[in-house]
Amino acid sequence: MLVVDFMHEFELGVWKSVFVHLIRILVAHGGDAIQQLNQRYRMVPTFGRSTIRRFTNNASAMKKLAARNFEDLLQCAMPVFEGLLDEPHNKVVLDMLFLLAYWHALAKLRMHTTFTLDRLDEVTTGLGRQLRWPPEAAAKLKKAAAAGRTGATAGSKRVENKKLFNLFTYKFHALGDYVRTIRLFRTTDSYSTQPGELEHRRVKRFYAQTNKNNAVMQMTRLQRREQALLRIVRRQAAAAVIPPIAAVPDESLKKGKDPALKDFFPKLQDHLLSRLENPNLAADNREFTPEERRRLLIRNDRVYRHKVFRVNYTTYDVRTDQDSMNPRNHADIMMLAPDSEDEGGHPFVYARMLGIYHADVVHNVPGAAAAPIPIEFLWVRWFRLDSKHVGGFKRKRLHRVEFVPDSEPGAYGFVNPDDVIRGAHLIPAFHYGATEDAPSPSFARPEGELDDWVYHHVNFFIDRDMLMRYLGGGVGHYKVSVPDAEDDQPALPDEEVTPDRPERSTANDSDGGSDSESDDDDESEEGDDEEPELNDAEVEDGLGPEDGEDGMEDLIDNYGYAAL
Repeated sequence: MLVVDFMHEFELGVWKSVFVHLIRILVAHGGDAIQQLNQRYRMVPTFGRSTIRRFTNNASAMKKLAARNFEDLLQCAMPVFEGLLDEPHNKVVLDMLFLLAYWHALAKLRMHTTFTLDRLDEVTTGLGRQLRWPPEAAAKLKKAAAAGRTGATAGSKRVENKKLFNLFTYKFHALGDYVRTIRLFRTTDSYSTQPGELEHRRVKRFYAQTNKNNAVMQMTRLQRREQALLRIVRRQAAAAVIPPIAAVPDESLKKGKDPALKDFFPKLQDHLLSRLENPNLAADNREFTPEERRRLLIRNDRVYRHKVFRVNYTTYDVRTDQDSMNPRNHADIMMLAPDSEDEGGHPFVYARMLGIYHADVVHNVPGAAAAPIPIEFLWVRWFRLDSKHVGGFKRKRLHRVEFVPDSEPGAYGFVNPDDVIRGAHLIPAFHYGATEDAPSPSFARPEGELDDWVYHHVNFFIDRDMLMRYLGGGVGHYKVSVPDAEDDQPALPDEEVTPDRPERSTANDSDGGSDSESDDDDESEEGDDEEPELNDAEVEDGLGPEDGEDGMEDLIDNYGYAAL
């Protein structure tokens, strides 16, 4: 029995054909929709060491994209496509993108349970309904197309060609086989073609460095040389001494009116005192009196700044993984919400790191230790859920958050690093634009940015572990209930097919004709194992080992096996 081929059937098949047709629709829509699409993809923040990389300046051109690049396009598609089309088309597109990303994440899980397989079966049904139009609309469309061809033959007028979205391909038909295949042959990563395709890049890179004469032996030598260099780099990194941090005496004078610095020291004292009194306390909302604050002594009146914050966590499939974050990039974090109703029942709270510090403190009270105690803490800017938006799997929308206004006392604060679950991928809600009243410059935003986005979307499709934290049922996760807001429309299996949605979507295209399975294959086969071209602007500026980005390690990750 043949197993499914996830990479070629979905990432380079179904999803690529849908993405290509969405580009055609935007072109037919007119205006600057394509330019906005490219600009939005370019502004999507990266995540992890290689989970989401910086998109190219022209994502719609799809030049030299591998399967993992199409995967990234899908995982970040909803905030990018939001608002590019008018209603009701915008809702239809967003619903379809949500179901595609949902199905992709479920089908690619490395550990399945009865719960996840049932969800995958339901989402497969919902995705088929979303992609398919009613049969009567299909009959009318075929009749109109036949009439158009007859008119073009009889008369002298040229009938405008339509580019039709073809659902009658094997790759669409194979989506229904995934649940049965997983039950019979286990998870899709066991028989995926992705590791072999990724290894092609390594061989091609070595081959380009040979003189093409006895290339196999030369590539073997290059591989051994690379491993030797890697061992040298690791030894040098272990023996390296952290250089002293240069002082910037005038920086505090320039930031005197920055709202991020308002009550900085009293808030820090309250946080440290809360940690000393109750180290296991997750929240530090208590305010201490001036007398209590004076009993807190910070050694040498100095706090020490760090560049990198790493979080070890257990994944849904009971593996150990790590997120590496720093305030310059990958600064968004997520934590368990305190026992309150302020977040509308949402179990997580989100924040953006502004700094990573530690201080040696002494609590000058009877019975306390006389030796200084090192305490690590994060300086953060808080997000809050948007009360006007409801996300979830039934709504087919991502959760949306906004910055707490600077005028509120709880806009900035401090966090115990032990409370951080892992890094979060927050994508700006490009459709709503940026704020106009944000003070600038500020410690609250990276250098060069003068305003804030009004909203951010919480991308829980960023990887399979993140999906299981919101869906529930992860074997390696602490049980957290994520409420899924009820909607007028029921869950996926019980949804009714919208009667006014035809079976085939059309968009004006000068080439004419209809999509076929071979159209996708011809364009994608040469790109499924190639690396997209990157220009100098696409490389993160100033990243190095001190920012949690090891160049040699990334080199090995890029050309070796990648996580599925």
